[in-house]
Amino acid sequence: MHLHVVIENAALRPGLRELVEQRLKSALGRFADRIGWVSARLQQVNSFAEGRGHRCRIEVSLVAVCILTAQARAVDAEMAVSRAAERIERRVKAELDRRRAAQKQASAYPQPPIGA
Repeated sequence: MHLHVVIENAALRPGLRELVEQRLKSALGRFADRIGWVSARLQQVNSFAEGRGHRCRIEVSLVAVCILTAQARAVDAEMAVSRAAERIERRVKAELDRRRAAQKQASAYPQPPIGA
């Protein structure tokens, strides 16, 4: 599992990159053999439309399958990272469970031999 973390605002506290990496490894480690890459982008938000706080966007590429995304906003960066990590963990698990169920169902109905 290749992990790429981007922190867009240098004013965020030191050690935040390590916190993001640790939280993602904790949330997604059990799926590591099925994940190609993980990208996390953390940014400080301060706009009229979105208010003040932090946004964390996480993208996960499942090996030869699809890309899943989760996003969270919170007042502090740690909470945004935690919420986004929890959401992406649930999405990865749900996608893998769905694919496993589809494979199980397909194997329950064997295909007739070609030419039969």
